[in-house]
Amino acid sequence: VLRNVMISKDETTLNHVAAKALKGEMAAETDRNLVRIDDSKMKIKLMATALLAVVCLIGPQFMQKASAQNLKQFTLEDLNFGGKNYHNMVAKNRWTTWWGDELVHLDVEKCSIVDKVTGKEKTLFTLDQFNKWTANSPAGRVLTLAHASFPYANKPIVMTEHANVRELVNFKTHKIVWTQTTEKASHSDWNAMTKATAYVNVDNHQLYVIDAEDRNHQLSTDASRDILYGQSVHRDEFGYTKGTFWSPNGELLAFTKMDQSMVAEYPLVDIPEPSKEPESGTRMAKPEPIKYPMAGETSHKVTVGVYDINTGKTVYLDAGDPTDRYFTNIQWSPDSKTIYMFELNRDQNDCRLVSYNAETGSKIAELYRETDAKYVEPSHPILFLPWNADQFVMQTQKDGYNHFYLFNKDGKQLKQITKGNWVVMDVLGFNEKAKSIIYVSNECSPIQRNTWSVNVENGTRTLLDNGRGYHYATLSGGGNYLVD
Repeated sequence: VLRNVMISKDETTLNHVAAKALKGEMAAETDRNLVRIDDSKMKIKLMATALLAVVCLIGPQFMQKASAQNLKQFTLEDLNFGGKNYHNMVAKNRWTTWWGDELVHLDVEKCSIVDKVTGKEKTLFTLDQFNKWTANSPAGRVLTLAHASFPYANKPIVMTEHANVRELVNFKTHKIVWTQTTEKASHSDWNAMTKATAYVNVDNHQLYVIDAEDRNHQLSTDASRDILYGQSVHRDEFGYTKGTFWSPNGELLAFTKMDQSMVAEYPLVDIPEPSKEPESGTRMAKPEPIKYPMAGETSHKVTVGVYDINTGKTVYLDAGDPTDRYFTNIQWSPDSKTIYMFELNRDQNDCRLVSYNAETGSKIAELYRETDAKYVEPSHPILFLPWNADQFVMQTQKDGYNHFYLFNKDGKQLKQITKGNWVVMDVLGFNEKAKSIIYVSNECSPIQRNTWSVNVENGTRTLLDNGRGYHYATLSGGGNYLVD
């Protein structure tokens, strides 16, 4: 785990003096109390003395000592956001991304490779170099490299998106290798395998796929404010963050269609910001109602389609009447032939995992069913093991806590992988060599977030951070390294 901590010079000086004061207080008190105490009493006395010394550090006496030794006192210019010295008193942000198993430090002016042993950095390329290589790009000059990405682990390719252009640049040959327009695109979902992008047109709300040759393919014709394609549905519940899902081979796109024409309007208003001159010339609020299915009222209807970029054909999954049902957590099989999703009733107490043929949309089988007197909340898609395409991991709260369970592809539960009075909070990925899942949990404390690995075969768990506080780690493309 790589740790990068920035400490200001003033903080270092203060910590040094505090340590000296603590050491002095402890030494003096120890000398006074070593006589007539046995080992156990000495331990207690030393602990009390240490606590007393720490208390002294935050009291007025310590501040007077610090003043006497010419320590710099904090000012409002140091501590207030916008103060003249505030920028020098705070830790500096570090934007990083993975290029396979290589860690790249992203900055405005350059991209650098980070040595995973020493932490030293070596410049990959600078902003000036990048702009020189892309002088003929339709996007013009790039202003920052802080949002660059490296989509191919074994290729010296960097991707940027700027001025309605997505482009891939080879930083070894110093040439643009591919570009694609992003004009009028929202809810974009780019696929590295085929370089195709699914997106929703901001003008007409229709769903499109633009292929690697910049040719647009329109998937919908009836999109409107009432009928939405390729967007997050079910009020962003049940794990939904988007509405498009590429197959592993990048040739098929599963997408959502939500018909909310039958849903009642919920009254909201748009109030112009006082600091801005509104286009209408008035600061009066104007109606901006939304579609919102109140409890017990008529809800929207969601269906799932599958588009083949090679044939241009679209089929819809034969899931039956979508009325008062939730279709969630869409997932593909590793061979791109099967789609899996959880189907939940509106009472949210009956959940089923169902598989579908991606080519025809026909239902294959119901693999799993979970019911509960109160509710069932599927929030995570199943995950196939990278080293065994016949097995997948499922998350469920059926024992009272969210944990991992191992299933075969036919829906038979093989075993429970994790167990305890704590919850799995997130999955970062897999380490194929160790046959382990890298995940996040609150096992250390209900108010913490820590990174762990669990061996799928024997259930052995390993803590991957220091076990304290909140951690947001990211896993390398090969699953061999974390940056925390």
